[in-house]
Amino acid sequence: MGNIVVLDELTINQIAAGEVIERPANVVKELVENSIDAGAKNISIEIRNGGISYIRIVDDGKGIAKDDMQLAFERHATSKIRSGKDLSTVMTMGFRGEALASIAAIANVEMTSSTGNSVGNRIIVKAGDVLSFEEGACPKGTVIEVKELFFNTPVRYKFLRKDFTEGGYIEDIVSRLALIHPEISFKLKSSNKVVISTNGNGDIITTVYSIFGKEIADNLLPVDYEYEGMKLVGVVGKPSISRSNRSNQIMYVNTRHVKDKTIRTAIDEAYKNILPQGKFAFTMINLNIDSSLVDVNVHPAKLEIRFQNENDVFKIVYHGIREALLTNDLSRHAFVDTLDNKEAENVENIEKNKEETYKNAFDRVDSLNNNIKKDVISEINEANYYEYKLNSDNILKGIVENRINKNENINFFENHGDVVQNKKEYTYIGTAFSTYNIIEYMNELYIIDQHAAHERVLYERLKNSYYNDERLSQMILIPEIITLTNKEMDIVKDNIDTFEKVGYIIESFGDNTYKISGVPNICVDINAKNLFMDVLDELQGNLRTSKDNMEDNLIATIACKAAVKGNMNLSDMEVKGLIQELLTLDNPFTCPHGRPTAIKFSKYDLERKFGRK
Repeated sequence: MGNIVVLDELTINQIAAGEVIERPANVVKELVENSIDAGAKNISIEIRNGGISYIRIVDDGKGIAKDDMQLAFERHATSKIRSGKDLSTVMTMGFRGEALASIAAIANVEMTSSTGNSVGNRIIVKAGDVLSFEEGACPKGTVIEVKELFFNTPVRYKFLRKDFTEGGYIEDIVSRLALIHPEISFKLKSSNKVVISTNGNGDIITTVYSIFGKEIADNLLPVDYEYEGMKLVGVVGKPSISRSNRSNQIMYVNTRHVKDKTIRTAIDEAYKNILPQGKFAFTMINLNIDSSLVDVNVHPAKLEIRFQNENDVFKIVYHGIREALLTNDLSRHAFVDTLDNKEAENVENIEKNKEETYKNAFDRVDSLNNNIKKDVISEINEANYYEYKLNSDNILKGIVENRINKNENINFFENHGDVVQNKKEYTYIGTAFSTYNIIEYMNELYIIDQHAAHERVLYERLKNSYYNDERLSQMILIPEIITLTNKEMDIVKDNIDTFEKVGYIIESFGDNTYKISGVPNICVDINAKNLFMDVLDELQGNLRTSKDNMEDNLIATIACKAAVKGNMNLSDMEVKGLIQELLTLDNPFTCPHGRPTAIKFSKYDLERKFGRK
């Protein structure tokens, strides 16, 4: 007898559910998209325990006819398409006919629906089996209740996260659907608390206000651009509301929320030279494109798509956003305005003197041989570029590793023990490009990156106080009031002890609002609100890491933000104090993110470059 068998229908549906339904948020997404396709103008979502134990969705759409109620729970049963040809022109949100069958295979589902007749119909399905089907009272529209999600798939259930985390995913899904459908009123309740409520008046700014708050809504620029038969519409944010992650970069194609590398790259390029490295703009854009030029049937959850001509897509997104920024006169000065006064002054000085500084530097190098120009100046400039790339690139490390592979004698503090033991016996020579401090020690030249060095010093200070329960805080004159999303509120509540241990003095200040009265004492000169949001972004991005790693990343982020920057002029006394403290550390060789604090040139290296050896 052979080993191959045909799987039973329940197992087939459970496998399909594993692709389509990963967590409660996927259930909400699929069902709300069905409500949108049904022409609903009011959609209400209620969840409990992050949607794990209970989800209820009510809409006032066209409803489901009695003859279709049972058929709707069959696999690949759909009203959206009729044949494979329709896949090239599909415009509805759902179309595969897998959602209801997949959900019903792993949960208890009750659906009541009416097309506007005097009575409706109710069907109850458990683990794929229809338990009852009868008439039931219901206004025009559909009501679906999903209970005990993953009750018969324990492996999937045990991988779910905390209730507030799963609830946050649902909030994200509903927010994205509400933003692209401002003409529909959405209401999301979590454990009897209203989390999202939009009025459905068709105004995108009002919808943004309802979801993200006043500050975001007041700093948006409209986008309306056409190119090669495509149209880009939506809103983009001014630099002042940029974030340290991409959570507020929301993109749609034909009103379908997607994650696309081409669009993301075009956004980054449009904001280039306007935002500092490591900051990401707020964007909410929808690309209207001929459906035959895009394949939406690439990903089980329909998040990824494929364009026939990616170059045209890049161009319309880039030029559409760029035009919005230029029309509103957001050039370099828009970036400067987002900085503190001292930082803004430094940026203006950099812009004024950069061309002359680099010209003079390279003029002086022209008298040297090509090797020095290639090996020294290029490394300094690339290290300067690295300034804001602490978390993403590893350019300088790559250069050094490449040099080591060539057996050239340039390393970072190669003789670690000797440097630390004789840390006071060095000669300070000067500072290059307002960024690199140069010292001589035992016939060797060290070039120290002042930002990386100061970052390591602050990191060690903060880490020491954190783990010794020394809460080093500094009260601020005027407390900062910060409005957060519900997901962000939950993260703050769950990590309130971590915030306080690191030096924050914060307290709840009403719905979705916190008051910051004190900050870590090393951060007195930094915008308290911006720093807090950066720290919160770091926490959001590390929810899945261990507590120790999360705390370490948090401390490193604060140290990075508080450290002196490249191109920031320091007095000789400040430089010497920084170097002295750096050399007292057990590990002075890298910043907390792994970037080197210094590179070394031996006397022999220089003599060989000048042809003396």
